[in-house]
Amino acid sequence: MLSPAAGYLPDRCGRVRIILFGLVVWCVATWLDGDVRAVEEFLWTRTFIGVSEACYLPAAVLVLATLLLASLWPSTSQ
Repeated sequence: MLSPAAGYLPDRCGRVRIILFGLVVWCVATWLDGDVRAVEEFLWTRTFIGVSEACYLPAAVLVLATLLLASLWPSTSQ
């Protein structure tokens, strides 16, 4: 549900910034996920993990596609 918005954000805020945000949120949520004591806490941490992955994936795919295209078709203009 968040991937369309997360696909829009890298174009506006920068790909690296969105990737770093997603990784930081994922790390914190995963760390907190190991220390839950109630079902509600577990659901909240898993929600944050999902949000961070939804933010990270579109930006990472854009970075990888850009790098791949640059290596396959190098610019011939000098």
